[in-house]
Amino acid sequence: AQVLVVGGGGGSNFDNGGGGGAGGFRTLTQSLSEGNYTVTVGSGGINAQSPSSSTRGTSSAFGTVLTSSGGGAGSADGYFNPQSPGGSGGGGSRSPAPPGIGNQGGYSPPEGSNGGPEQPQPLGGAGGGGATQAGNNSTPGSGGPGGAGAEFPANPGNYYAGGGGGGSIQTSSGPGGNAGQGGGGRGGGEGNNSGGQNGIANTGGGAGGGGQGQPGFNGGSGVVIFAYPTTQGPATLSGGTTSIAGSLTLRTFTGSGILSW
Repeated sequence: AQVLVVGGGGGSNFDNGGGGGAGGFRTLTQSLSEGNYTVTVGSGGINAQSPSSSTRGTSSAFGTVLTSSGGGAGSADGYFNPQSPGGSGGGGSRSPAPPGIGNQGGYSPPEGSNGGPEQPQPLGGAGGGGATQAGNNSTPGSGGPGGAGAEFPANPGNYYAGGGGGGSIQTSSGPGGNAGQGGGGRGGGEGNNSGGQNGIANTGGGAGGGGQGQPGFNGGSGVVIFAYPTTQGPATLSGGTTSIAGSLTLRTFTGSGILSW
């Protein structure tokens, strides 16, 4: 069987906020004994309405076989967020708000990347880290793009765990940072958070950072997918929803439950 476990994406902070880090992305291919496996799907982090109050995502797990960390929360302008480490780290904001470190679980290969570095005036928030790429620096007046996520080999073309883009200090027409591929949210702009987005549900995408003077956004919830060769599948299997990808059957969990194999 092939198993994908993605943690919940991190929430983002207000006021030129750094983007939320993606949830940890981990895969495993091995033979599994029949039995019951408890599936935990992590929730996305919550946005911030005040300094450093955004939260990181929570972990996802497939029994005791595989666990992924929740994504780090983005930092706010001038406020360090101690929750910024995670599966991928949350993006830094304007000094002194440093980024979060990825791969909090210490796994090999790593489950994610670092958030983008803190920025001096007059730059916006940096992007949150993604599964395969660190968050990016901002440029004058624009938030930094979130780091790219990763593709699940059992289901080609589907990407998960993208980092959120950083918030912008521009006017309402100014751009926030682009979302990282794999469910990250775009950063918001000044004035009305134009273009800002939550992380996409069940991708582990990090939240887009809040624009200047604006609140942050929420991270996307995680996901657990169990894939096995259709021709070698069991007589009975319960839990999750079923789809077909080539020669494989996929059981997808968008909420916690039990897989009976």
